[in-house]
Amino acid sequence: MMMALTDRAARKERNSSLSLSCLRLKQQHLLSPGGFPGPSLGLEPACRLPATAASSIKGPRGLAQQVLLMTPFGHLYLLRVHGAHLLLLLLLGLLLALLPEAQGLPDVGLSAARTAHYHSQKHFEQGTLKPAAHLVGDPSTQNSLRWRANTDRAFLRHGFSLSNNSLLVPTSGLYFVYSQVVFSGEGCFPKATPTPLYLAHEVQLFSSQYPFHVSLLSAQKSVCPGPQGPWVRSVYQGAVFLLTQGDQLSTHTDGISHLLLSPSSVFFGAFAL
Repeated sequence: MMMALTDRAARKERNSSLSLSCLRLKQQHLLSPGGFPGPSLGLEPACRLPATAASSIKGPRGLAQQVLLMTPFGHLYLLRVHGAHLLLLLLLGLLLALLPEAQGLPDVGLSAARTAHYHSQKHFEQGTLKPAAHLVGDPSTQNSLRWRANTDRAFLRHGFSLSNNSLLVPTSGLYFVYSQVVFSGEGCFPKATPTPLYLAHEVQLFSSQYPFHVSLLSAQKSVCPGPQGPWVRSVYQGAVFLLTQGDQLSTHTDGISHLLLSPSSVFFGAFAL
């Protein structure tokens, strides 16, 4: 009779070998107040516990082995298992940790990565929409330097416009303004050209803040008297300026008859920084 009772108790103990208990550990000030919804596994939801406190928790004494399982979202479970079921339980815990969506919770790490990618992509797209303009000299005009866009790699983008041979600044901010011209001639002959030949190129600003044109970039060159054969002189200028919406950028050139007009040698432009 006594042996039968002992066998019955042993079978009952084996049938409950995989017993899980979740302890609401509110002792030693380890937990923050309030509970959180647990997974749909029949486990009692635990409170949020700091990771540093996990090592200081001790479960009740007994024959069962105790395992602390914390999910990536701060849910802590004290699992009591017996014997060979420990490996199965650890595999289950690993599966829950790797698949947070199985608990009906959002994938916080993935959402953060998507958010960071969205903002970086948005910033990149905004960076490509900055105003920019590149003009080239029109070779069909004489005795004047006329600028043209939308041809020979010239363009107007994102607000810039060309009016009365001047660039109109679309928005206030820092701009890099640049221009280049190339002069050429057959040669300098003292009898034919007794005085020096001066070449000059200037980028000017007309703004509502000033009643007259202001020189932004200016360069001069002299070629005669000089070489007896053909000559070529190039002038390139560029600098950063703080411009205001509505400002007008234009150029003034001395020695236009000597300009070597081509898209790669005579150009004028600006772009926002």
